[in-house]
Amino acid sequence: ISVVIPVYKNKEDFLKNLRTNVEYLKSCEIIIVNDDPQDFELKNAVKSICPTCLYIQNDRNMGFGLSVNRAITLAKNSYIMLLNSDVILFDASYIQAQKRLEKSKRLFAVGFAQIEKGGSIVGANTGKFTEGLFVHSGKICAKQCATLWPEGGSCLLNKDIFTKLGGYDGMYSPFYWEDVDLGYRAWKNNYTVIFMPSILVKHHHETTIRRYFPDWRIRFIAQRNQLLFVWKNMEVKYIAQHMLLLPFYAVRALFHNVLFFVSLFAALGKLPHLLSYRSIKKDYIADEIIAQLVQ
Repeated sequence: ISVVIPVYKNKEDFLKNLRTNVEYLKSCEIIIVNDDPQDFELKNAVKSICPTCLYIQNDRNMGFGLSVNRAITLAKNSYIMLLNSDVILFDASYIQAQKRLEKSKRLFAVGFAQIEKGGSIVGANTGKFTEGLFVHSGKICAKQCATLWPEGGSCLLNKDIFTKLGGYDGMYSPFYWEDVDLGYRAWKNNYTVIFMPSILVKHHHETTIRRYFPDWRIRFIAQRNQLLFVWKNMEVKYIAQHMLLLPFYAVRALFHNVLFFVSLFAALGKLPHLLSYRSIKKDYIADEIIAQLVQ
C-alpha cells in the first residue's frame, strides 16, 4: 500500500496527526504532497517524524485532485490509501480493505467510516439526477454497502483502475466534486465502490477549507463544479432536462443567489475540456442503473 497525504496550510494539525498515523503505516510507502508553494519549512518537520517518507513540493497551488494525481504517478505499490491531513487512524484495520480489493478485479475502491465532530459517522454516499441537477447525500450503512464514490479523505483504491479512469479531473480544482466525479466514472465503466463501516477513522470534514477559504469562494466553487459534473457525466436526456430548467435557476438566482451567475460563466469556460471528454467517453452503465445500485 502507498499512502498519499496532500497538505495545504493546515500544518500544525497535519504534523500532530502524522505522528499518530505513522505508527499504523509502518509497512506502507508514505507520500506527502505539500500544495502550498510558499511553505519551504514543512519538509524538515515531516522528515523528523517520517524520515523515509517521499516528500513532494508543488511549485504552484494545484488543488486536491491534481496533487493526488502527481503523487500516485510516483507510488510504487498496487493499492493507494488516500488520507486527508486532518484524518486520524485508530488502527491498521485498513488492511481489511486491501484484502477485499484483492478478491475482486471489478472493485475500484473501499471507503472508510469517518467519525465527525459531533460523533456522527459518515462515508457512505448516494446521488441522483433530480429537478435538472445532480445531487448527492450521505446515507447510513450499518454493514458493507455500495457507495457512489470513495471519499478522497479516507479510502483505499486500486491504482491500475485509478490510472485507467484518468485519475482526478483537474477542472474541479481546487476542491469539491472531484471525488464524486471519479466514483461516478468508475460506476459508468462497470467498476464498483463499497463502504466498509468496520474501518473507522476520525475526520473533521472541511477544517482546512473553512479555515483558509472565504464562504463566498467555497459556494462559488461548489456551484460551478456541480454544473460541470452534470455537463460532463450525464446522458443526453438528462442534459436536455438540465438545459430546460437552467433558466428557472437563473431567475431564482437573481433574487437569492447572484453568485450563481459567476459560477455559471466560470463553468462555461471549461466547455472545451468537457466537449473533448464527451467525444471520447464510453458509458457502459446507464445513469438510472447507477442511481439504483447506490441507493
